[in-house]
Amino acid sequence: MLSATWTLSEEQDKQDKQRRELEKVEEEIQTLSQVLTAKEKHLAEIKQKLGTGSLEELEQNIAKGWQDDLQEDL
Repeated sequence: MLSATWTLSEEQDKQDKQRRELEKVEEEIQTLSQVLTAKEKHLAEIKQKLGTGSLEELEQNIAKGWQDDLQEDL
């Protein structure tokens, strides 16, 4: 009975550790997402200052989307 209790306690500790790791990774993802959003906004501002046209940007976004789709299929 003691070993079953010990195993249950070990399993709870393992799950607690995994939950903490999950929370940490989720926080990191949120931070990275916020940084990416800020960088994309800054990029758009620079492009606007340089006069990069909307059509050119649309073409680049479409090409990037296709590349992303192809990479996901791999």
